[in-house]
Amino acid sequence: MALDQTRARPRTPGFVYGSITLVMLVVLGVIALIARQPPPPTIAEFAPNAQEQIEDAPEEQAARRGRGAGASPPPTEGGVPTPGPAEQRFIDTPRVRRCVGNPPRQTEDPQSPPCVPYWEGDNGGATWRGVTRNEIKINVPANQGHLDHFLAYFNSRYEFYGRKLVAVQKGGDHEAVKMVAAAQAADAEGVFASTMYGDAGGGESIYYDELARRGIISVDARPSMSTEADLAKHHPYRWSFLPTHDVMQRNEGEWICKALKDRPPEFASGRERTAQTRRFGLVYTKSSNNQVPDLSHLKGALARCGITFTRDTEAEMVHNEGDAQGIQRAQTVVIQMQSQNVTTIICACHTQNSGLYLYPNASKQGYYPEWIIGTYMYQAEDAHAGSWDPAQVENSFGISWLNKQIAPDQSAWYWAIKEAEPGYRFPSGNPYVYYEPRYLYYPMLVLASGIQLAGPNLNPTTFARGLQQARWPNPNAGRAPYWQATIGFGGDHSAVEDGTLVWLTRSQRSNWGMPGATCFAQQGIRYRLGGWPSDNAGLFQPPCY
Repeated sequence: MALDQTRARPRTPGFVYGSITLVMLVVLGVIALIARQPPPPTIAEFAPNAQEQIEDAPEEQAARRGRGAGASPPPTEGGVPTPGPAEQRFIDTPRVRRCVGNPPRQTEDPQSPPCVPYWEGDNGGATWRGVTRNEIKINVPANQGHLDHFLAYFNSRYEFYGRKLVAVQKGGDHEAVKMVAAAQAADAEGVFASTMYGDAGGGESIYYDELARRGIISVDARPSMSTEADLAKHHPYRWSFLPTHDVMQRNEGEWICKALKDRPPEFASGRERTAQTRRFGLVYTKSSNNQVPDLSHLKGALARCGITFTRDTEAEMVHNEGDAQGIQRAQTVVIQMQSQNVTTIICACHTQNSGLYLYPNASKQGYYPEWIIGTYMYQAEDAHAGSWDPAQVENSFGISWLNKQIAPDQSAWYWAIKEAEPGYRFPSGNPYVYYEPRYLYYPMLVLASGIQLAGPNLNPTTFARGLQQARWPNPNAGRAPYWQATIGFGGDHSAVEDGTLVWLTRSQRSNWGMPGATCFAQQGIRYRLGGWPSDNAGLFQPPCY
């Protein structure tokens, strides 16, 4: 995506001269200087005009503090601020941060926050642990491959009030005891915030809770077991890019009740497809540190329409327990579900359990049910659609809360990498090369947004108020060209507010050029609680994207 490099016109200082001749010479010089300047930026590109997009912002927010507390925005002429009596000076034009779109947002990323004015002044120095006059220290325990790219991008494109992000890297191991140690190490480094921990099958909250106990902000972007109540209990320290697990469950329950219950299992195959109506089973993953997801929100939503589970239609898998144990457990689960004539398995499973164990063992057993999958534990991903058992992949569908998986050159995380290193090229043939950068970009996006919206007086309270009181522009959310999720933190601690229906297939190539794809129903129209369709809404109806 092309970036508009238009800058604000330098302001010409005024001087008082003692002779008419000298005045005439200066006037002629000024006219010549103005004639050589580039055209003035539009209102969407010059940040001071963007402050109206932030509603009920905190007093610490830069839109009100950039020119002194309570100051009004400067008068403008043609979208360009005109200097007042005390502002007869040059602006250091390389420091003017451009904004994008109308209403203005900070970057080309359609999920970026409302932009803020150009700022200069005293940022208050050390306003919180990990914050100095010049730096904001963060911990990045996982997904380190493009860290330097993203640091360069967010430092150059976001307003951090004279500071820049610097990173340390402590932790990443899956074991619970190591999570506490990683939080302690991050604390010893004096960090302000942390991005997400490594994949522990949903049990990463041990790390985030320990950070919160130590007064350190964290932003998760993995589909974990955490609920909104977990995050709210640790306010203002715990945040998530994706919806929390309870939100996902309530939406999934509503959709299943409205669109699937009391209908034939039309997306199954083999004998399971011949059933008159669906019979539901539930399989879930226990984390590698023995945490079990709270499924009460899903079960409650389903019970309201008469769907319940027994010991024979509910089963547990374990994350990262080893191939021998995983295969044995999967065999037991498959035989159990098949013997109960389950046609439709709601799989709150880690992708490891689905792809490596359940799917191949179901095919060996001649069992071809519907698999209701989703974003929880990474299942609805192009990278997995191309590597799982084909017969079971073609029966897999559900709700995705991720942004639509479009081509890299249309993706914001890719733009950030290319802006930091224009000549960079991804190695081909490995879908995980494209899969992983998002899980670093998105928590850094939330961190950068909160820091920008907090204003110069950066601390956890101003960070939280900035996120929860700002209104994201969200241009064309859930529509072409990017079909991205709606973003906002109004009343909760997670960014993504809507989901979309997807199905998997091995018969297509993904937008990343790999075999296997996640197909988005009706191109990726998005829904939220109370608005899920009561029919198939385009599932398994080509074209794939």
